[in-house]
Amino acid sequence: MLTVPDKGFTHAGRFHADDVFAAALLRLCNPSIRIQRGFSVPEGYDGIVFDIGDGPFDHHGKDTPVRECGVKYAAFGLLWRELGPALVGEKEAKRFDDGFVKPLDEDAVLSVAEKCGAVVTAEEHSVIGGLGSAGCELLAGADPVCVECVAVRDRFGKSGEFEELLGYFNIDATAIVEAVKKVRERAGLC
Repeated sequence: MLTVPDKGFTHAGRFHADDVFAAALLRLCNPSIRIQRGFSVPEGYDGIVFDIGDGPFDHHGKDTPVRECGVKYAAFGLLWRELGPALVGEKEAKRFDDGFVKPLDEDAVLSVAEKCGAVVTAEEHSVIGGLGSAGCELLAGADPVCVECVAVRDRFGKSGEFEELLGYFNIDATAIVEAVKKVRERAGLC
């Protein structure tokens, strides 16, 4: 098993769910780890490097491993593959990985789009690379359908209470209702 050193390095770009989970996993394995951020890995760096540098825990390279279901591993997944079994056992680590990352149910999305004539996605995630993006990529090859994505727009984060943040990022129940109204109008369904 990999021994997690006292230092880690990751990119200095937007810190998203993958980075948060990866950093948390490393901290769980070594509470003393200190993670440094930068735009390039320092030459001769002797800590663990993730989500940058084209190493074994960077999913941006062309040779990134792919799960049996066809989903590429992200940095957290690459670290989990290495560290998870020692934490929870081989069987439980696989069960977690299989349940944590699932491919999009394309047949269900296409069926709903055909039946309803419009789609609204909603998520507590960046609009970039999330459920809405996956749905739009799938639906781009289908018959035309109107789509609205309720998600965090490309902006800096903020700290606060959960409900307050839902409103601040315009991803609360009101935003979902407005997205449904908007997509129905665009699709000529009202």
